[in-house]
Amino acid sequence: MSAGDALPTAASRWRGAATLWSALTALGAALALTVAFFPLQVAFLVPTLAGVGALSWRFGVRRGLWYLFLVTVPLRQPLGYDVFGTTTLFLSDALLYLQFIAMLRDRGLPGIWRGSSVFRVGVVILAISALGLYSAQSLVQGVAQLQRLVGQLMVFCLARHLVRDGREAACTLLAFLAGMLPATVCGFYQTTIPVDASNFAQWAKVPLAHDAEGRSFIRVFSTFDHSLRFSHALTTAFGLALGMASDRSSPLVRPALVGLALAFAACNLFTYSLSGVLSMVLAAGVLLVITLGARSLLLAPLLLLALLVVTPNAVIYKATQMATGESTSSLARIVTYQRTFMALADHPLTGLGWGSIGETVLQDYRVAKLESIGVGAENWWLHRGLALGLPGLALYGFLAFQFGRRVTRRRRSGDRQWPRRGLLVGGMAYFAQAMLYPAAGFEAGYVLWLLFALAEVADRARRDGT
Repeated sequence: MSAGDALPTAASRWRGAATLWSALTALGAALALTVAFFPLQVAFLVPTLAGVGALSWRFGVRRGLWYLFLVTVPLRQPLGYDVFGTTTLFLSDALLYLQFIAMLRDRGLPGIWRGSSVFRVGVVILAISALGLYSAQSLVQGVAQLQRLVGQLMVFCLARHLVRDGREAACTLLAFLAGMLPATVCGFYQTTIPVDASNFAQWAKVPLAHDAEGRSFIRVFSTFDHSLRFSHALTTAFGLALGMASDRSSPLVRPALVGLALAFAACNLFTYSLSGVLSMVLAAGVLLVITLGARSLLLAPLLLLALLVVTPNAVIYKATQMATGESTSSLARIVTYQRTFMALADHPLTGLGWGSIGETVLQDYRVAKLESIGVGAENWWLHRGLALGLPGLALYGFLAFQFGRRVTRRRRSGDRQWPRRGLLVGGMAYFAQAMLYPAAGFEAGYVLWLLFALAEVADRARRDGT
């Protein structure tokens, strides 16, 4: 090789090195500026982007992105960005829509329509909700709820399309639990911030709880836009982890699931949600009865005593106030239920529509001046009846009945690997807390329709003997 041939090679290497260093410098500067202006978003986004490569390498691009979407469901708020004056761009939704489009190219919806009664009912619910836009007093709220329903059906279709066996179903649930882990860590971090501090995330208000001595405590909300929504996600994750721990026999997986369940339960105490505590107790009690039978009666008092020891004083104080009638929360719920039944009596077939609940309730059905009374029904069932009338309520009742019937059927020898107990306990925890909470957010809807899909696929596998 001549000297003339070596010089271009050396020059090209220098150009390549200069280009690489320029790109790294620009990336470092961009990262520094992003951290300066959006520190919380970067703290969640960087590990998420690393997860893209790891999951795609381990499971392939399609399944890797599916698991990544489930991981980002609890991280929806910190991974959302302001576009039009409000948070309108969410990474989790982008992942969902892209995968749904890819699924349509592979399969289409006719096959799911023919094989899924849950999907058909969901489409009818979506159609009824769309018809309610004609008379909606708030078109923005109505369209927002339609977006939630469409997203829930997308999650259902993707789960039915991608989950083929019990192992994939377990991985799907584990992906959601993995996303709840950083949300739980963030919740524990919020407990260390003083009440009067200003360095809380901007995607939610900072609600307070009070104990018998008048001290105030932050009701942690973590990566969610409300402490009750965070509590509901923790309760559901607690039920899923605990149920899956009793399902799986692996000496490595079971302790990890039990540890996750304990972490979710401990963090849930700092949301100061009494409904969350009661729902976790119910889910754990049902699992004890299923697992131990009559022997659970001996263990239950010890577990309740341990729960009383670790429960914060503010939660106990809130419970005693509600028991003695001193809490305004109890009165607010009674007024809310009264108002809901009044609206249902006037609109039994059509309901108020998703875009009219707030305005109509505050104007035509306001029976108290208390600001603590919400515009919803404070109950998962009544809230949907208030929106869609008795027909819509019956459709949701059918979905819940189908779910319960499928996860409680006796197992066959061929479907031992399906996480049926995780679905049962997780679903029970979800619906137990939903009795005192409308559960209308994106995250709760995605998780519920994921459970619907896994229950239907597991039941189909049971019938087919696969």
